[in-house]
Amino acid sequence: MNTFRKFIAKAHEMSAPAKEIAEASVFVRLGFSDTTLLALDDVSLLTADGPLYREALRQGRMAENFNHIREANQ
Repeated sequence: MNTFRKFIAKAHEMSAPAKEIAEASVFVRLGFSDTTLLALDDVSLLTADGPLYREALRQGRMAENFNHIREANQ
Protein backbone atom coordinates (compact mmCIF):
# COMPACT_ATOMS: atom_id res chain seq x y z
CA MET A 1 0.00 0.00 0.00
CA ASN A 2 2.93 2.35 0.57
CA THR A 3 4.06 1.81 -3.02
CA PHE A 4 0.52 2.43 -4.22
CA ARG A 5 0.37 5.62 -2.14
CA LYS A 6 3.56 6.87 -3.86
CA PHE A 7 2.15 6.05 -7.27
CA ILE A 8 -1.08 7.93 -6.53
CA ALA A 9 0.87 10.97 -5.33
CA LYS A 10 2.62 11.20 -8.73
CA ALA A 11 -0.24 10.09 -10.98
CA HIS A 12 -2.16 12.40 -13.30
CA GLU A 13 -5.84 11.96 -12.46
CA MET A 14 -8.30 12.14 -15.33
CA SER A 15 -12.07 12.36 -15.29
CA ALA A 16 -15.09 12.86 -17.50
CA PRO A 17 -18.48 14.44 -16.65
CA ALA A 18 -20.94 11.77 -15.49
CA LYS A 19 -23.72 13.29 -17.60
CA GLU A 20 -21.67 12.79 -20.77
CA ILE A 21 -20.80 9.23 -19.77
CA ALA A 22 -24.47 8.35 -19.22
CA GLU A 23 -25.33 9.69 -22.69
CA ALA A 24 -22.75 7.53 -24.49
CA SER A 25 -24.13 4.88 -26.82
CA VAL A 26 -22.31 2.05 -24.98
CA PHE A 27 -23.35 3.13 -21.47
CA VAL A 28 -26.26 0.69 -21.03
CA ARG A 29 -24.21 -2.22 -22.35
CA LEU A 30 -20.87 -1.54 -20.64
CA GLY A 31 -21.80 0.40 -17.52
CA PHE A 32 -20.40 3.54 -15.95
CA SER A 33 -16.79 2.54 -15.22
CA ASP A 34 -16.04 0.96 -18.58
CA THR A 35 -17.74 3.77 -20.50
CA THR A 36 -15.67 6.28 -18.53
CA LEU A 37 -12.45 4.48 -19.48
CA LEU A 38 -13.44 4.68 -23.14
CA ALA A 39 -14.22 8.40 -22.80
CA LEU A 40 -10.71 9.29 -21.62
CA ASP A 41 -8.30 10.43 -24.31
CA ASP A 42 -4.79 9.01 -24.69
CA VAL A 43 -5.43 5.99 -22.47
CA SER A 44 -4.18 2.53 -23.36
CA LEU A 45 -6.26 -0.18 -21.74
CA LEU A 46 -5.05 -3.39 -20.14
CA THR A 47 -8.13 -5.37 -19.21
CA ALA A 48 -9.48 -8.88 -18.70
CA ASP A 49 -12.98 -7.61 -19.56
CA GLY A 50 -13.90 -9.01 -22.98
CA PRO A 51 -16.71 -6.57 -23.85
CA LEU A 52 -14.57 -3.55 -22.86
CA TYR A 53 -11.61 -4.88 -24.84
CA ARG A 54 -13.69 -5.49 -27.97
CA GLU A 55 -15.36 -2.07 -27.79
CA ALA A 56 -12.02 -0.34 -27.33
CA LEU A 57 -10.67 -2.07 -30.44
CA ARG A 58 -13.87 -1.25 -32.35
CA GLN A 59 -13.29 2.43 -31.49
CA GLY A 60 -9.67 2.23 -32.67
CA ARG A 61 -8.26 2.50 -29.15
CA MET A 62 -5.05 0.92 -27.86
CA ALA A 63 -6.05 -2.11 -25.79
CA GLU A 64 -4.58 -5.36 -24.57
CA ASN A 65 -6.55 -8.26 -23.17
CA PHE A 66 -4.73 -9.57 -20.09
CA ASN A 67 -6.18 -13.04 -20.67
CA HIS A 68 -4.45 -13.19 -24.06
CA ILE A 69 -1.13 -12.28 -22.46
CA ARG A 70 -1.62 -14.84 -19.69
CA GLU A 71 -2.55 -17.60 -22.19
CA ALA A 72 0.48 -16.82 -24.36
CA ASN A 73 2.78 -17.28 -21.37
CA GLN A 74 1.44 -20.64 -20.19
